Amino acid sequence: MYVALSISIFLFLFFKNPSLKNSQYIFYSAILFAGLVQLSSRSVFVAMSLIIIIAIPALLLHGKGRLHFSIVSLVIFLLVISAITNIDSLRKRYVSDLEQDLSENAITPDLTETRMKRWNLELQLIKQSPLIGYGGGSEKDVLKEKYFEQKFYRSYLFQLNAHNQYFSFLINSGIIGLFVYLYFLYFGFSGAIKKRDFLLLSFLILIAVVSVSENILDVNKGIFFYSFFSSLFLLNPDEKSHDAMST
Repeated sequence: MYVALSISIFLFLFFKNPSLKNSQYIFYSAILFAGLVQLSSRSVFVAMSLIIIIAIPALLLHGKGRLHFSIVSLVIFLLVISAITNIDSLRKRYVSDLEQDLSENAITPDLTETRMKRWNLELQLIKQSPLIGYGGGSEKDVLKEKYFEQKFYRSYLFQLNAHNQYFSFLINSGIIGLFVYLYFLYFGFSGAIKKRDFLLLSFLILIAVVSVSENILDVNKGIFFYSFFSSLFLLNPDEKSHDAMST
């Protein structure tokens, strides 16, 4: 996520003043993007693709420049996808592992229960207490009990969490807790679009997409990333504050 946000900042600096002098930012972005692909974080890759293909044309470009960039970025995206599907190591991590993880019947190499199987168990728990959940900090305990009941022994031993921030809020604090989180995202997205704040929008796309596959607010590094950058961008939504970054 730090790599993706760094790419967003470099691209922001370039498109605010797209000159030969600032072409170095494109080079930096390309190096970081190559590293991001190699890291094989599927959720961050999806978020970064949305930022490049949608957010940049929508907020940083105008007229024909917007159309030209959309075409070029889409072509590059298709080339990257082609490379991923034709390189064995990347295809395994991006495609094969994803298909396996989202299958209810797959058997993983380490015999760990697939994410889809665990999500189904989590939905069962959520249906039993949808409004208020099971209480703050209860997620791992109720999941461990459910894992043991369903003989998901490896998930039980590793004390796996929900691996979905939205499900995590539903388990811990029910619909009420999820509503607060979704309201934060809505408030941020609406403000970013209204003020044409590219960095805030990039940050929120990262948070919203990664939340589908990870409990980013259950670990210190995720809490720091979320709290620091949300405070930085939300408290400084004026584009003038971002212009200072290029000076």
